[in-house]
Amino acid sequence: MSIVGITGVFFSVVLGLSQPTTAPAVEKKWVQVWPSESNGRKLVRASGGKRYPSTGPGAYNYFRWSGAGTWKRFKVRKGVPAIIRANADTQSLGDIAFRLSEFVNGKKVQRLTFRGPNCVGGKARGDPRYRLIYHVPQSEKLEITNTGTGFYVTVYQLVEIQTQSSTLTDKEHAKIVKLIKKMDNDSWKVRRQAQS
Repeated sequence: MSIVGITGVFFSVVLGLSQPTTAPAVEKKWVQVWPSESNGRKLVRASGGKRYPSTGPGAYNYFRWSGAGTWKRFKVRKGVPAIIRANADTQSLGDIAFRLSEFVNGKKVQRLTFRGPNCVGGKARGDPRYRLIYHVPQSEKLEITNTGTGFYVTVYQLVEIQTQSSTLTDKEHAKIVKLIKKMDNDSWKVRRQAQS
């Protein structure tokens, strides 16, 4: 038997020992949830003159200023942890103050009232000018209503992402074993095809 043949037998034995699985790997990540509704203008002008949509991917994330509106609604997954990142500046959007509501059976239910720092004109020494609020929604729609002079808000939710499995499926396993066996073939062409 040639060295190629011995190698083929060795790999066949090794591959035969490992039991393949078809279960994909699952990874959890925090992803941004964009607002789906807002009472602001369709396009909002940011500083510098650039325009952003008030809803959907790439939506601008502030309240009150430049027609941005006073509330935003987010479609979320019920029972899945969410983080609300509210941040301020020292100019005009510096008062982190809002009500968090959910829609349960078509009715709006207030979950919490948040009153954070008002940073307009300055901030306390060492204050990062943002707050993180952890919330587990009990419905599929959240509403954040600004009750201050304005601030920025970004909502994140924990989602499971299926990643490619690092193990072989039964079909892939059988194909590799078949190719390794072909590497012991007397025909040079068959061995070359199997190798490539």
